[in-house]
Amino acid sequence: MQFSDLNLNKTYSYADYLKWTFEERIEIIKGKAYKMTFDEYVEKEALPDIIFNEFSRYLKDKSGKIHFVPFNIQVTDSKILSSEFYIEYNQLQLNESTNVTTPNIVIAFISSTNGKVILQNKYELYEQLGIPEYWIISATHKSFFRYTLTDGTYQPSRLMTMGDIITTPILPGFELNLETVFAGV
Repeated sequence: MQFSDLNLNKTYSYADYLKWTFEERIEIIKGKAYKMTFDEYVEKEALPDIIFNEFSRYLKDKSGKIHFVPFNIQVTDSKILSSEFYIEYNQLQLNESTNVTTPNIVIAFISSTNGKVILQNKYELYEQLGIPEYWIISATHKSFFRYTLTDGTYQPSRLMTMGDIITTPILPGFELNLETVFAGV
């Protein structure tokens, strides 16, 4: 089966996703299927590794977890996200009916092919789900942008880049130096 075999006008569920045997990486957002193109992984491979290592160092003796691509985030039966990694730390929100936690931070890496999907669909979904922070990182532009949930609505940060240091109240004492992050890209 190939992505081109799908009817892109149809709404798909997590149950559909579990039956698929595509060689391509597929994700479902708001019930719609999207193909994740190969260049996303080639372009972004070093960047997630660098950031993953920074979080790993921070979380070494703490109670947090990092879930990394291709870990799936099942939101409801009709919504699944599979292109990000996310951070669970301290006060996790456990959905008792499904035993699924709500991430504290979701980090997305944009490329030329996935920008619209991330910048529109996922933003709206993460805001609706109440995820406290949503980070968007671009290797191409060497830029970082964060949305912070305030009273149910995401508030944008300023655009950050080389020389900026990222902190978050979710991870007290954590610092992500963008100079270090983008030096390896």
